[in-house]
Amino acid sequence: MKSRLCFYLLWLAHGVHSSKISPEHTQKSVGTALTHAARNPQWPVQHNETLECFQVTHPIETHLGLAVGDQVVRGPGEGGIRPSCTQQLVRHTFGNSYGQPFVGKFMPPACDFDKAFINVTITSQGHQFDRLATLWLGDIEVWRTSTAEPTPQPGIAWHFLKDMTPYDALWREPQTVIFDLGNLVNDLYTGLYDVTIDVTFFEAGVDHVQRRHRPADYILPLSAKRSKQGQASTFVFPGTSTAAVVKLPPKIGGAILTVAATGQAGEEFWWSNVPERAADSFPSSNAARLPAMGSMREVRIYIDGQVAGLAWPFPVVFTGGIAPPLHRPMVGLQAFDMKEYEMDITPWLGYLSDGGEHTISFEVFGVNDSHKANPVFAHVGSNWVLSGKIFAWLGNTELKPTQAPKVEISEIDWISEVDVLDSTAIDYRQSAGRQINVEGVVASIHDEAHTANWTQTFSMVNNGKMRNSAYWHHVNAHYTGTSVAYHGSTPRLASRFAYPISTTYEYKAPQGPNTLELEAYLEQGMDLRVTMDSPFATGMEAFLDKRRSSSGAALSATQIGHALFTQGPDGSHGSGSTSQRYQLSAIDQPTGDDIIGRPAATLYRRAVSVVNETITHDRQRIADSKRKVLTPARGHLHSTTVTKHSAEFAPFPLMRFGGTNVFHRGNGDAPASRIAGGLIDQPSESKWKALLHHANRLLWNW
Repeated sequence: MKSRLCFYLLWLAHGVHSSKISPEHTQKSVGTALTHAARNPQWPVQHNETLECFQVTHPIETHLGLAVGDQVVRGPGEGGIRPSCTQQLVRHTFGNSYGQPFVGKFMPPACDFDKAFINVTITSQGHQFDRLATLWLGDIEVWRTSTAEPTPQPGIAWHFLKDMTPYDALWREPQTVIFDLGNLVNDLYTGLYDVTIDVTFFEAGVDHVQRRHRPADYILPLSAKRSKQGQASTFVFPGTSTAAVVKLPPKIGGAILTVAATGQAGEEFWWSNVPERAADSFPSSNAARLPAMGSMREVRIYIDGQVAGLAWPFPVVFTGGIAPPLHRPMVGLQAFDMKEYEMDITPWLGYLSDGGEHTISFEVFGVNDSHKANPVFAHVGSNWVLSGKIFAWLGNTELKPTQAPKVEISEIDWISEVDVLDSTAIDYRQSAGRQINVEGVVASIHDEAHTANWTQTFSMVNNGKMRNSAYWHHVNAHYTGTSVAYHGSTPRLASRFAYPISTTYEYKAPQGPNTLELEAYLEQGMDLRVTMDSPFATGMEAFLDKRRSSSGAALSATQIGHALFTQGPDGSHGSGSTSQRYQLSAIDQPTGDDIIGRPAATLYRRAVSVVNETITHDRQRIADSKRKVLTPARGHLHSTTVTKHSAEFAPFPLMRFGGTNVFHRGNGDAPASRIAGGLIDQPSESKWKALLHHANRLLWNW
């Protein structure tokens, strides 16, 4: 039976990201109209050369200079190219690979190093779902990614660089390397994923005093610990235990816990879910129950059964999500590199450093508001893929065992309203707020003591409309949060995020011989500020020669797109246009009550527009280390292979420094003052064209 619910179809179709979803489940999931439409191999634009996919992100520091994707955008400086050594971590083709990850060995490099990065190349051709993938060193997850959806021969490729210096302690020991990419291949789903991952080490002369936060001395796994069985160690919630036992060293000066959390299957589009009491809004339409439990998700971290911290996740839209033409060749925010969520557990150190074992576990909650007057947290359905780790820094003296810290956590501040307009239409509004404060005493055996605090505040507003029994669905959501750690009177790890997302999705009555017609609009943003006390690379590391006094980094990205999709007797066809602007800025030292600080100097920015899989505008600018101004990005490929298609992505001299990384087709317009605001309730084609026009005007001149 053809489902009437657009996001229900999306939910059903996307239950295949997780390597823990069985092939049997996948085969059952592909029977819906949207599934076939979104995955039909005939819809993409036909290319004579490999299509290069990419995620817009900032440069990282390499031995060749600053690099992003497969390009060096700023040379190595006065010291020239630095000596380096490279090892291949992964070389494998993933066919039928559920429960069959790549397993290899790593030995510490022979060269001296204080920096490390991975260089990833993945190719595919044919017809395939997008897939979730994870990279492990032993039982510790070090990278979470997803794949782009391939095209017919010659297919697609993408390159990604990631700073892996935060895992310095792991690189200095032999490791079991596991790359888990669950894939299914048959007569219909023909795409294999060919993966190569190299790791390069070099010495940059890193001044850890200037960085303020050296790499951790220990990294402890919070996972299922299955590396000895040749398996990835993710938890899948609900359904499996999410508990890990840890034992911390006695001399410890600070610790940060991080968690990776990704919704899959019925939880992939959690941010579009309706309030629980609206789940059965269209009983007369023969439609399935609407995905519900509200549109907020809370990942809860427990230490020995007591809540220690929270994470409200980022709404990742994968490369097959909503409508595939939105995501090729430029994928969505975080699709190739999913960020983890951090919490300072220094307030727990006196409790955890008693020489004994302690249990850390995770759960994921939504909100059940079936009874409006009494909304309650409730476990989500299937499923969430989770893992965590503890970054620990050694102190000078042993800690004195203390009691568990004091934890104050607010009740959920949940409000939801559902307006039933008629038997086929509803409006709904949801909002939520949450706070937690953890306070503990950290004392040495010499009676030197200080108070450590960890405070988090979260909020969410999500308004939606459904028409025509959910054939048409509009969502406008905004998620925000602030987290701050104090050690004594000194602020340490601090972050602030804002994640807006707005989409309108319509499943139209087919015209003529077509069996399916879809139209989708998506606008998504990511604003993230984080201090240099983060255990992860923030992007600032590549610019410390310019901004030594900065306290952190600010990322700002906005992506906006429109896609049309049809399926008929001659196959599937689609078109799409997407624009994105991305900016990395330094954060000045905080002043007054603003303990996180404000964005100051812009270090890197990029503006890209794509129409029907063709880049129509691409401009990068990067801070110049000497002149301290933004200059056009300059570069050459760091690999020895230069393909014709790569040259199209950066039409300037690739094998020497020079030129300007500005590429566009069409005519230019006068600059706009700003990008247009959020999507209107029912954007018409003409209004959407106007919105994209304003977006592109900004991108031309940004």
